[in-house]
Amino acid sequence: MSVDHKALVTTLSRFARLLPTDYDAASALDGLVCGVTEVLGLSGAGATLESEAQPRVATVSNDRIDRIQLVATIPMRLDGTEIGTVALYGEPTRHWSADDLEVARVLTDLATGYVLNAGKRQGQQRLTDQLQRALRSRVVIEQAKGIVAHHRGITPDAAFELIRRHSRDHQARLSAVAHAIVDAGLRV
Repeated sequence: MSVDHKALVTTLSRFARLLPTDYDAASALDGLVCGVTEVLGLSGAGATLESEAQPRVATVSNDRIDRIQLVATIPMRLDGTEIGTVALYGEPTRHWSADDLEVARVLTDLATGYVLNAGKRQGQQRLTDQLQRALRSRVVIEQAKGIVAHHRGITPDAAFELIRRHSRDHQARLSAVAHAIVDAGLRV
């Protein structure tokens, strides 16, 4: 069987439209599995990440299921990092041309990049969220220092020491004490 060029263009277009969205690894793997199955006219395909127990498998029609045999696996690898494998399922009479395997490799590499980028994006989002929380907390702490300094007639550094001591003495988070000072009028 030869490569279905129209299906290849459609698959590449789907991947291109996915890139600017807030995609996850599952979306990239689903695109790979469906795309490689369609482009190469396979009985089915599956992708397994090393971190997953179950592979993602494209739907296989019931009339072909008894004739499937695993005929090729392609590692999902980028810059020496292997994250999983793609399994290509075909009927026993299938002949794998060099073009078939090259297209499968290209789609696998594309999906591998998407999966790795999805992980990086999630990590960046977690870091952004942590930094945002830290910034909000710092703003409240600075407000609390100003309130305590004003009420006590002391420096902001001395006010911070009072807030920190209160936090330790009462086994409370510093940000919780600062919120209590700003929002509830706690005096330290």
